[in-house]
Amino acid sequence: MFAVFDRLGDIELVGRGEDGIFFDGTRFLSHLALYIGNQRPLLLSSTVREDNSIFTADLTNVDIAHGDHVLIPRGTVHVTRSKTLWRGACYEQLRISSYGLSPVSISITMQFDSDFADLFEVRVPIGPVEVNTGNLK
Repeated sequence: MFAVFDRLGDIELVGRGEDGIFFDGTRFLSHLALYIGNQRPLLLSSTVREDNSIFTADLTNVDIAHGDHVLIPRGTVHVTRSKTLWRGACYEQLRISSYGLSPVSISITMQFDSDFADLFEVRVPIGPVEVNTGNLK
């Protein structure tokens, strides 16, 4: 089992679309995105432990506004996101803290999808492949 995440800990279908969680040659998770207040969070930092056993990202909210009025200022909500792969499963822990002067109510949402693509389908190069059929000397 292995996984490929972006710096936020998400799995996005961007670029060549090679991100995901893979097991026995199949991609079981092809999309995973965390939202704070219906917005993608801001990345503060992310790291992978030296032995590759734990991924951790520190995230915060963008300004949450209603019209021109900011309800929750940027940086009020802090999310520490930790992931580990163990015994054929991906475990994720979210630790959510508020640094506001008053209590806040905010939604934390995760979107996910799967395509069950074969590893070789995911790794196929984009564009034409040139083959030289000339004579060898």
